[in-house]
Amino acid sequence: MAISIPVARTVVDLRRTVAQWRRAGETVALIPTMGALHEGHLELVRLAKRRCTRAVAINRVVNAVAGAAGAGKGVAGAIGDGRAALTAAGFGPIDYLEVRDAQTLRAWTPGSGRPGRVLAAAWLGKTRLIDNVAV
Repeated sequence: MAISIPVARTVVDLRRTVAQWRRAGETVALIPTMGALHEGHLELVRLAKRRCTRAVAINRVVNAVAGAAGAGKGVAGAIGDGRAALTAAGFGPIDYLEVRDAQTLRAWTPGSGRPGRVLAAAWLGKTRLIDNVAV
């Protein structure tokens, strides 16, 4: 069974999508982040999982992994920390959290001179959240 994941590219699209969910009786949580993963974000995710049927919020982990990888702090460790943070926040299963070459999708190495991208997909209840960000 194919899963349809809405993607809002503009504020108008996001408002339209959220309005449709609300008309269908769903409750929606937005967990805003600016890239730094901290306990406050994770608590918002836990609260959203308990109270809502939809949530928008995986980018904080993706941004944290990208920041660590871009700073040369060890891709494997950053991915491990990101997986642990997602699991602790109630996400699961985690389909993937990887740092890949932006053009070939092969494994990415810091200092390679090639553009990298953090790619993530994880479930929060019945909702699959997907995100990616440049390293």
